[in-house]
Amino acid sequence: MNKKSVNPSKLFNDPREIKMVGGLNLILGLISLGYGMARAMKDQFVVSAGDAALVSFAKVFAVIPFMMFLKILYDGVNKRVNPTQRFYIVTGYFASFFAIFFLLYMMGWIDRLFITGFTDKAVDGRMKSGFFRQCLLALRFWPLLLFYVHAEGIGSFMLSVLGWTYINATMNVKQSKKFYPLISFAAGVSTFLAGLITCSSLSNESMILGIIVSMLLLMVVFYFFEEHKKAHPDFYLALPPKPKKKKIKAGFVESLRMLAGMKDAFYLMLIAFLVIAYASYMPLFESFHKANMKLLGQQEGIRNAVRYYTGVQLQCIGIFSVFTVIVLGPFLRRVSWLYQAFITPAVLFIGTLLFFLCMYFPEGAQSIFSYLPFVRWFGINGTATRVQVFIAIFILMVAKSFKYVVFDSSKERAYVPLDDEQKTSAKSLIDGVLARVAKGGASLYIVVFTSLFSSNIFGIRVPIFIALLLILGGWIYSALQLSVLYGEKTNEKKTLIEEKKK
Repeated sequence: MNKKSVNPSKLFNDPREIKMVGGLNLILGLISLGYGMARAMKDQFVVSAGDAALVSFAKVFAVIPFMMFLKILYDGVNKRVNPTQRFYIVTGYFASFFAIFFLLYMMGWIDRLFITGFTDKAVDGRMKSGFFRQCLLALRFWPLLLFYVHAEGIGSFMLSVLGWTYINATMNVKQSKKFYPLISFAAGVSTFLAGLITCSSLSNESMILGIIVSMLLLMVVFYFFEEHKKAHPDFYLALPPKPKKKKIKAGFVESLRMLAGMKDAFYLMLIAFLVIAYASYMPLFESFHKANMKLLGQQEGIRNAVRYYTGVQLQCIGIFSVFTVIVLGPFLRRVSWLYQAFITPAVLFIGTLLFFLCMYFPEGAQSIFSYLPFVRWFGINGTATRVQVFIAIFILMVAKSFKYVVFDSSKERAYVPLDDEQKTSAKSLIDGVLARVAKGGASLYIVVFTSLFSSNIFGIRVPIFIALLLILGGWIYSALQLSVLYGEKTNEKKTLIEEKKK
């Protein structure tokens, strides 16, 4: 037998595979660390300045235009630089913004930039109109909204587009199925660390400085990984050769037309719907969660309650993500693509029913959960609001852990069989813009219903519950359709339907 033959039962058949997985873990982990801290800070800033409704307003009227602006810049950068330079430019931009914000915040100049005077009516409650009140609040606290959109940009462009595009270009189809579940290991650890830092007594200045340090370390790790790739061209360039295509230069509008006109348009549309489904689900669900966190903080007298409970949530997500990688990792390497794509919406469906039962029957939920041993161990028993907060944390812990380890893995594997143009242009459009448009659309849904029917987020529980069920239904259907096309592209025959026939 040839000594160099590959052993399918062995996880790593080449020492360079260990370095590849380790290096990509560090890259994704550092992005996740910065995003975790920025995510907690952005919610605390905006909810403290206004309320949970201001978050929904910001996602519609601030995040979407900013993501479109980033998409245009991203396409412009792609025309002129190579992927390595692109990574440095995008990371350097975000590091520079947070460095400037840090200096202004440290010197106390952020508050001086607030627009006061005619916006006072929105702050003291004299303005009754929900929509115009949010407009004035957004105008008044515009530096905090600028921080918010850049924090969202880390998740959209640095994590979903920049990081995963680089990973997709580094691995082939077989490697992606084998190693993608492991790539999220460091992201889980980083999410836990971000939660630990967020729950600490560190000042806001220290938190922002932590984001900057994570960006700088990211560029250092990326540099050494690129040097490692250059030192082993036989390993990293040994991927199946693909015909070179003339580079298509397109802006945002042209990219939308390209997505519909590509040969794999239906395939890409199905990927897009998976991304859109997750992106639109989370704002709807988390709108109640953030309102409950602020309410619980007021009841228990916790300063920076949104930041504190977000930190608790990040710690739970980080721990469970690592647990998921260790326990489910071997299983995920052996199952079909459909199983991986199906787990996350199934978990969210069960979690949605559980959460809304707790919301509609708070006293009954409080009584039932007070008898559970793990509830007493974690000290979750207490007010109905406290029960709802920790139930939502538990649901998000499981859902986002599966999202990082399972959903992201299956979604990114779906990009691997595509050509380089589709991986770069279509992915930046889907993950960078359409995901944020979907998130903004869900937030607009909240803004419209709160403006028309109730100024309180809890007054529109029924339309949000219906919307969540419709999203999950479309998500599951798209996963079923995409699994068939993915199997045809990769010759993966073990779909759920075919396994049932066996």
